[in-house]
Amino acid sequence: MLSAGDLNFQFQRRLLSQTVAKAGVKTYGYLFEQHLLSVEPYLGVSHANLAPFVYGLVPLLNETASSIALSRAVIDYWVSFATSLDPNDGLGVPRPLWPQYTSDNPVHHLATSTSVLHADLTYQVNGDNLTAIPDDYRKEQIEFINDNAVLFHH
Repeated sequence: MLSAGDLNFQFQRRLLSQTVAKAGVKTYGYLFEQHLLSVEPYLGVSHANLAPFVYGLVPLLNETASSIALSRAVIDYWVSFATSLDPNDGLGVPRPLWPQYTSDNPVHHLATSTSVLHADLTYQVNGDNLTAIPDDYRKEQIEFINDNAVLFHH
């Protein structure tokens, strides 16, 4: 079953990642799935859930220790990338290597408290489970969009 996220985020993100990686541009991707305690679980993790982590607001929300640690890592990944074009510059808090997304190794950083993705690689961003995962989740749905690009105006 297709979701709005497949069409509006995942399809476009995967296409862009594959295209720029094929052109030899350094590319990094992530899938953010860290749930905030202040958000009802049935709402899931929206794109906006990342903002408190990036701007260091998680401690003000009375979140878990793993969410606070994740926020520190996210800030340092982003600052490292903004200043050196490499999230793995070794500065800031100790954190796992964020693998580069390449044509031979399509991976993302994934953060989630419950791993719901399967095995290309993406970086899983989660306070309890920060890991690289293959970029093949929701593969059938995204291939359906690719195969029917005219229908979806893509």
